[in-house]
Amino acid sequence: MVASAADKFPEAPDPELFRGRILRGLGRRSEAAAAYEAALARSPGHLESLRGLADLALDAGDLAAAGA
Repeated sequence: MVASAADKFPEAPDPELFRGRILRGLGRRSEAAAAYEAALARSPGHLESLRGLADLALDAGDLAAAGA
C-alpha cells in the first residue's frame, strides 16, 4: 500500500515517512533511516522525516546525531 502511494505521488514525502515509521516499529533501523532519507530527498527539510532520523539516533543512544 505504501509502495503504491509512493509510485502515485513521487514528489510527496509522506509515503516514505510512513514506511520509515513502520520499519522503525519493526526494528529495521537501517531501512527506516533510508526511508526517512528518501522522504527528505523528495522534500528537503521535511520536519517529520528529520524527527524520524533524530528518533533513530536517540534509539541508538547517539545524542550528538539526535541534536539533543
